[in-house]
Amino acid sequence: MGSKCRIVTKLRQNDEYKAITRFLDDHSLKFTTHPPTGTGHPFIVVNLPNGDQMRQSIACTPKGGGYPKRAIGHLRASLREAGYDC
Repeated sequence: MGSKCRIVTKLRQNDEYKAITRFLDDHSLKFTTHPPTGTGHPFIVVNLPNGDQMRQSIACTPKGGGYPKRAIGHLRASLREAGYDC
């Protein structure tokens, strides 16, 4: 397993990731999880109802619980900017 796959596996344990994916599931928004490209952060690609896609990066810090409420707020703002009101 490559290091990028390990990052995605660890990401699935991240509190921010769990909160974001729960929010997306609650709003019936489909998404895929991707490892970082180069030296960036892992990210989620959200498929919007209008057919557009939106990319949302996720901080992946070791042993960090993160800030789930802040991550949800940022996601909501990004979705509104993309034309999806939730």
